Amino acid sequence: MDISGRSSRKGLETGLWGLRAVRKQSLPRSLIFLLAGLVVALGLKLHYRQAGPGELAWMLAPTARLVSLASGVEFEFESGAGWINRSRAFVIAPPCAGINFLVILALALCLVTLRERPGRHTLFWWAAAHGSAYGAAIIVNALRIILALEGPELDGIAGLDAAQQHRWAGVITYLCGLWAAIRAWRRLCPRRSADQAGWGNGHRRVAGRGWLWIPPAVYLAVALGIPLVRALKTGLESGFAMHGMTVAAGCLFVWGGLNLLQSILASR
Repeated sequence: MDISGRSSRKGLETGLWGLRAVRKQSLPRSLIFLLAGLVVALGLKLHYRQAGPGELAWMLAPTARLVSLASGVEFEFESGAGWINRSRAFVIAPPCAGINFLVILALALCLVTLRERPGRHTLFWWAAAHGSAYGAAIIVNALRIILALEGPELDGIAGLDAAQQHRWAGVITYLCGLWAAIRAWRRLCPRRSADQAGWGNGHRRVAGRGWLWIPPAVYLAVALGIPLVRALKTGLESGFAMHGMTVAAGCLFVWGGLNLLQSILASR
């Protein structure tokens, strides 16, 4: 009898049973907070569709201030338009508010929190996740705007025009920001150890990398899934196919890069 093999199987069974037990105990509570997160996301999306620059000042104003501090380019508010710099002919308008990214980041942090901190104090960590998502969304969105404001126009690079370059830069910036925010949150948010979560010794590395599926999954669901559902009623918007291919390719690129980076870090 292969004793090591039997021990391995026993460890796997114990680990999986422990994980199921934890999830069974915390499932009702987690579902409640997940539904609450979805309600917040839906409320933000509905507010965004109907709001003008003034109603979105809670996102646009701090973003414009951060862009000004980092770039030295001053913006002033103009009712009905947004935050404007006339010398640069640049406007930080409602489409630049980053509401979709805020929704994606809030849902992602909520999922990570519920995955790694089920049980007590869930309300505190759920609220902290949404507050952190707001602050991180402003920082990442300001970075995207600074890149658009100060970045060079590389005509014809890889066969992409200026609009396509801007789209690619936004997708990559948002995905990298999402990944960085989740990594930072996992360090700040104390979580269950592998033993507490019911994982055996051979499964700590798998448990540690389990969060990597969250950024591309949430990003694709919000950036592509919601517009596709809406398209069932109104039809697809022009340019959606190109946007969809860019988002999907960006997720694939970042997903592969993150897995590679995580594997390199884990092997050290």
